[in-house]
Order: sequence, then C-alpha cells, then structure tokens
Amino acid sequence: MSPEELFEQYKHLPTRTVYRLYRNNPKMVADIHRIEVSDLIQYANTGYWIACKTYDETRNVKFQSFAISNIRWHLNKQLVKDCHFKRTKYDDDKVLVDILSMEQHTSKEKNRDYHDVIGSNINVEEKVFGQIAHEFITSQLTNTQKEIIKLRNIGMTFNEIGEMIGIKGKKAFDLIVKARKQVEYIREVESV
Repeated sequence: MSPEELFEQYKHLPTRTVYRLYRNNPKMVADIHRIEVSDLIQYANTGYWIACKTYDETRNVKFQSFAISNIRWHLNKQLVKDCHFKRTKYDDDKVLVDILSMEQHTSKEKNRDYHDVIGSNINVEEKVFGQIAHEFITSQLTNTQKEIIKLRNIGMTFNEIGEMIGIKGKKAFDLIVKARKQVEYIREVESV
C-alpha cells in the first residue's frame, strides 16, 4: 500500500493514541506543556505520517503497532523539544503603564545595606548554603529523574509518568528511589 492509502485507512490512530497515552485526559498534559490539545493531535499526526512513509511491509511488524510506537516516540520528542512557556504580550498601553508604574514604585523603596542585613534576624549563611546544596543535589540528578520529580509533584502516578516518558511505571519508581538514595548519601556526607 502507498503511504497515502495507509494514512487514509488508519486515520483514527493519532487521536486514539493521544487519548490512550494520556489516560483520556490530554488536556491536562497540554496544559502542563503550555500548548493546546489540537497541538498534541497535530504532533501525533506528524508522527503518524512519518510512520506511513517509513513502514516496510517486508518486515514482520503490523502497521498499527509500528504507527502507534512512532506516534508515541514523536509526541514525546516534540513535547520535550518544542514546548516553551507562553509569554504574555501587552498590547494595551494602559496595562503597560500600570506595570511600569508598579515597578517604579517598588524601586523607590529603601534599599537595605550590609549592616541592615547583619542586624536583622535573616540567616544569610543558611540561605546561601541551602541554595548551594540545592544546586549541587539537582546537578547530581539526571534529566529523566528531574522530569519524573516534576511530574510527580503535579500529582501524576508512576504508571502515567512512565507512559509519558516511554518507560515502565516500575522503572520510573526505581529512578525516584535511586534519586532519594543519592540525596540521602549527599546529606550524610555533608553532615560528617
């Protein structure tokens, strides 16, 4: 079959795969990545078209399995690559003036100097060391572990996280356990 015929015959696959992959709630995933559900489905359609173009009938693989795998791979790749935070544009001059006047108001506040900080109850050393420790710990984690922690904080289960990243839920759980052990080890070393 030609790629166009395959595309027409199984055109339901991208949408169905998006809904199955994200547990019938792709809106939540789209909101997390600051995109719309139609963008998710478009990413799926792109992956589906790539599958139609690259499918080889001589291999012992069903087209549906090949297409679904390709759709999932392309979705995850595009979500990591293209999804940035939306920036707010201020077209209204009144809103821009209000924002500038608020910034101007805060800049007129009295600045604290070194002696004010020492005399206050702010523990600068604790803040600085906490910040350094946080940066060190996060530098020890892999990008996958950081992503799992972020998704876990949102409230996703390990199985959902595993499906989203492309690994099993047990593997996602094991990566979190490994990250916790690393953090505990770092804290033990620091306390010695």
